[in-house]
Amino acid sequence: MSKRVGIPFHLVSAASNNAQIVKGGAGTVSAIWCTNINAEIAFLKFFDVATLPNPATDAAHFVCGIPGGEAAGAGGSLAIPGGLCFSNGIAFAIVTGAADGNNTGVALGEVVVSFVYR
Repeated sequence: MSKRVGIPFHLVSAASNNAQIVKGGAGTVSAIWCTNINAEIAFLKFFDVATLPNPATDAAHFVCGIPGGEAAGAGGSLAIPGGLCFSNGIAFAIVTGAADGNNTGVALGEVVVSFVYR
């Protein structure tokens, strides 16, 4: 019998900040994979909240830079063996700037985010 390691989540970006709530209670993210076809870096910002995050005002819990790579696509993966823990909820947004409070969205179909959570 195989052990369940988590629930997969997948999103192809809309032309927005793509704010999402994935889990409305405590949880753990154990792996992340992102791809970015824009030439400029994008940022996946996780928030420890049980409501839709507002990147302009909510403090990010964890931030991943997603390298840009034009049409060929660039990105990266991150395995988190102990898990990235969230006590309130798992939420995220995808924006174009690293600064706290950046709320500038990415373009349609520009970024793909996949991760495993439980």
